[in-house]
Amino acid sequence: MNENVSFRVKGIQTDVDGNQNIEKEENQGRYYNKNGTHYIMADGARYRFNHRSLEVVKNGDLNAKLIFENGQCRVCDYATPYGNFPLEFRTKQISLSESEREIEISVEYEIFNQDEFVSKNHTIISVFSLTGLFS
Repeated sequence: MNENVSFRVKGIQTDVDGNQNIEKEENQGRYYNKNGTHYIMADGARYRFNHRSLEVVKNGDLNAKLIFENGQCRVCDYATPYGNFPLEFRTKQISLSESEREIEISVEYEIFNQDEFVSKNHTIISVFSLTGLFS
């Protein structure tokens, strides 16, 4: 199945001082499912996920390949116009829910820079079929 979808990415970031920042982004893209893994392709971004992992690849002003796996630590380069920043992502929990109308993945993780805590994060990606139902 390959279909047009709308999707929402909500990120909640809590810094070392407890300050919270919430960002929301809505997009449209192409969706398909192959062997139980979900894929979303959108302008400048690709998302690949299942119940164990999430991979986000972004290209543009910010270039990054982020990989989240339950209980795993990953070092990923954040490439910005100002230089590369190696950050460590420590994934705490991934959950995936699927219904006929919506697919949602939730990832809780912490970010460290050179072993120093930067933030606690919760990202939720909700995918909606533009035809009303996922096949």
